[in-house]
Amino acid sequence: MKLQDIIKQGVKNLLRHRGRTMLTVLGVIVGCCSVVIMISIGIGMRISSEATLAQMGDLNKIEVYVKDKEIAKLDDQAVARIRAIEHADVVIPKIRAEVPARLLAGAGNRYTAEYITLIGEDLDLARQEGYELAEGDWESLKKGEALAGQYLAYAFADTKRPEGHNRVDRYEYYDWQTDSYENLPDSYVNLLTEPMTLVIGDEPGTQDARYVTKSLKVGAVMKEDYNRGYETSEGLLVDADVLKALLSDYNKLSGNRKASETEYSEIIVKVDHISDVESVEKEIRKLGFTTFSMDSIRKPMEQDMQQKQMLLGCVGAVSLFVAALGIANTMIMAISERVREIGVMKSLGCFLRDIRKLFLLEAGCIGLLGGVIGIGLSYGISTIMNAAGTGTMFGNEYDYLIDSSTMNISVIPWWLAVFAVLFSILVGVVAGLYPAEKAVRIPALDAIRHE
Repeated sequence: MKLQDIIKQGVKNLLRHRGRTMLTVLGVIVGCCSVVIMISIGIGMRISSEATLAQMGDLNKIEVYVKDKEIAKLDDQAVARIRAIEHADVVIPKIRAEVPARLLAGAGNRYTAEYITLIGEDLDLARQEGYELAEGDWESLKKGEALAGQYLAYAFADTKRPEGHNRVDRYEYYDWQTDSYENLPDSYVNLLTEPMTLVIGDEPGTQDARYVTKSLKVGAVMKEDYNRGYETSEGLLVDADVLKALLSDYNKLSGNRKASETEYSEIIVKVDHISDVESVEKEIRKLGFTTFSMDSIRKPMEQDMQQKQMLLGCVGAVSLFVAALGIANTMIMAISERVREIGVMKSLGCFLRDIRKLFLLEAGCIGLLGGVIGIGLSYGISTIMNAAGTGTMFGNEYDYLIDSSTMNISVIPWWLAVFAVLFSILVGVVAGLYPAEKAVRIPALDAIRHE
């Protein structure tokens, strides 16, 4: 028999008993839909958790701190050793000023910002670290210019106004419901146009004051992001060499000769890929440092999600297994009804392989039809689920990390749809193997005499 003859005969046989065929297809539809929806829920949970973790911080970022200065120090030598680690793409040493820092602005230093967060690092690497700009752009940033926090301007107080009425309190204009500021007035100081003076140490004018100063120009304003640090809010980011020199001069004035000019407060390491974070962290710890990354949270969450995906997939697979039994039952019944037809085919010289192909084709068609309809139904159910509500399907210890307001309960990627259809066809063919072999083994003479 030609392939086209086998296909025509198979379709004809399926249409001969439409009711029974559709009931069998319905079983495949339910099974396919169950598997797809269950797996899609697991995928939705995983995507949402990863997105939420990414909002909390870079998944490929490692923060390196001093564990014991007697064992290892965060100096230039440590930076070089960390840079030599495989997959450590970007290494950014940072200095945090541990002494009082203030900014002076306006005529006669009228405006002052006290106790600001002052960070020093290579500003050429700040963009790679993940800082975003609210005003200005990276291309126009000049050498020696600083980056200011988004709301640093509101930290300035007017020294000519009475205490309590000498600053613009931005929190009075904050709307907690919309998470934004409403009608926020202008600050006293324009950071991008106002020349400023940075003072490190004691307050100028006090008795025995020890301090160093530096004229400063702000080149851009950073977007507030507490995952990057408080310097993005009311802090200041300056070139690391500038801050090193200022701290060195201040230490000399204070008589602190032992203070190192090359020790850093922390080192930020950006890894090539999220999968390499764990190995890079292990290498850094071998150097005697302590580390922190989102990997310590991501790993348990990932394992938890994988277990749930497996559970959901198994629940759906039970339905598909039941559908396979239905296909096998249908095909066995078809053989019982078509014994005489099988005998006639054999007596006419039909090859056994063609008879086998015929029954496997019928079983595969049932799986194909059920898979295609099941996928279409799955997309509809997924759309309804996502429109009806958001949130995790299972409460657990990580729920507080998941942004349920933007979460899709069910996500069906294209590969899952293709896999479901192919798997449904495979289930149909496998379920038809036994009936097909049974049909092949029926003796031709017995089949012809069968009533």
